[in-house]
Amino acid sequence: MTCGWAQSIEQLTERQQNRLEEATERLKTLRLEIRDQQIPMGKKLADLRYETDGKERLLKERQRLRDRSSLSLEQLESQVAAGKKELDYIADNLINEFESSFKAALSPGEISTFGEDLRQLDLLLEQTESTETEKLSASMQQIADSLDRIDGLLAGKRYPGSALDPEGKQLAGSFIQVGPLLYFISESKDTVGWVEETRTLKPKMRSIGSSEVKAIQNLSETGIGLLPVDPTLGDAVAFAETKESWQEHFKKGGVWVIPIIGFAILSMLVAIYKSIQVSLIRQPQPMVVHEIIEKLGAEDSKGALSLAASQSGPAAQMLTEGVKNAAESVELVEEVMFESILGAQPKLERFLNVIAVPAATAPLL
Repeated sequence: MTCGWAQSIEQLTERQQNRLEEATERLKTLRLEIRDQQIPMGKKLADLRYETDGKERLLKERQRLRDRSSLSLEQLESQVAAGKKELDYIADNLINEFESSFKAALSPGEISTFGEDLRQLDLLLEQTESTETEKLSASMQQIADSLDRIDGLLAGKRYPGSALDPEGKQLAGSFIQVGPLLYFISESKDTVGWVEETRTLKPKMRSIGSSEVKAIQNLSETGIGLLPVDPTLGDAVAFAETKESWQEHFKKGGVWVIPIIGFAILSMLVAIYKSIQVSLIRQPQPMVVHEIIEKLGAEDSKGALSLAASQSGPAAQMLTEGVKNAAESVELVEEVMFESILGAQPKLERFLNVIAVPAATAPLL
């Protein structure tokens, strides 16, 4: 019976082993099939993902087109209103500010040319029958002309015009302008000078030196040359013209110059006298004061009084009073000596009112 059980176990083990081998073989076959199909399936998956991305982009583009086509009328009106508001701001503010700045930047010689263009533009802007397109086009054309003007100023330009000579006579000729520098040369070539603006807004010529005249004449004829430059743009010349000689200054004062000069001379003499008076005052030497104290200590009052009186100026009176009251308290001696100094003050202040009165009244004359 034991042999029967052993045979059954062996058969069972063999059967299980066969089943395991069959399962292992099927697993191996399945793995080979999966490996063979994995690469094509991965490629197909990548193609599907790429196709999906393309369709998603197409969907978003179609949605954007749909949203744009379905934009409401109110949104369109809002955009139009915002654009009109921006256009009005440009036309009513920025362009007006530009015209004002452009007018202020024009030289006296350019007023007859650009000034007339600006006047015509102002008339067009004020006309109610002019359309917004016409007004804006004219303004933009003026801006373009101003840019051309800047290019001309950088390189220098020459243009015809007329100016007043130093005697006030109007002459025809040409302006030569480089940046802010403006010159004028008459048609006869003999009248040349700087140009300045007058109160009547007419250009007026200022005379210059002969060497500068030749330089401007040469530049006018050849178009090449050196120009005289005033870095202050005429301020230095105007300042030099305001200077006057002392004769002219006195002449402007009229009859009141006489008392003013008289007071000035008198005050100067008094000031010199007072300066000499103050310079002659000598302070007591420290050794003199020490000797006076020693004599007082030796009870030689007469010697101390004689030494104090031998000093010069207010110091003699001060030391004398101190010696006379040496027996008194320190506070009393100091007070007596201080009073002696105050007694000399009126003498030193004498005639100072002669200086004070003219100094106070001279600006009123």
